Amino acid sequence: MPERFSAALTSFVAEHIPSVLALEVLLLLRASSRSWDATALAAELRIDRHFAGAQLEALARSGLLERPGEGGSYRYAPSSPERDEIVRELEAEYAERRVSIVTLIYAAPTERARAFADAFRVRKEPEDG
Repeated sequence: MPERFSAALTSFVAEHIPSVLALEVLLLLRASSRSWDATALAAELRIDRHFAGAQLEALARSGLLERPGEGGSYRYAPSSPERDEIVRELEAEYAERRVSIVTLIYAAPTERARAFADAFRVRKEPEDG
């Protein structure tokens, strides 16, 4: 039986968390009081610096991070208390049910693709009698 998460959490993951790496970046910045730039993040997570920068920028566009200065550093700063609460819920669920959250992350794009494909499905119109 599939794991059940709140509708808000499921929606948030589908809209803002495209990968486990994005989740790891978000949770790292949430747990840290410092600002992170792409170079420091890349070193911490052992990933490519340009890819780290793209992750930071995507999370900032989602209203989860902010750039506190002119430099390329970011810090956790959700755009609303509700958004902070859903990230807190996601963090707790990830700690308790990691595999289920990973499954949710990777199932989300499939559902979006299915919905997009359904929009183009040709349906036979019923005949008027």
